Amino acid sequence: MKKIIIEITNNGAVKAKVEGVKGKRCLEYISILEELIEGETLEHELTHEFHEQEITSENSNTLSNNQN
Repeated sequence: MKKIIIEITNNGAVKAKVEGVKGKRCLEYISILEELIEGETLEHELTHEFHEQEITSENSNTLSNNQN
């Protein structure tokens, strides 16, 4: 499951953690969050999921006709 965990600290800083998104796609979620709060990332830490390869599946229907 994909999710963003957001924490707002006492001094107003926003901390976010993206879970369930592998590879560089997680950075897209942070960009969206930056747009929403009209802010920018001051520091970041990459999780193990960032270093994992995103697996995508394609639906491909192959029909074979083995009639001779």
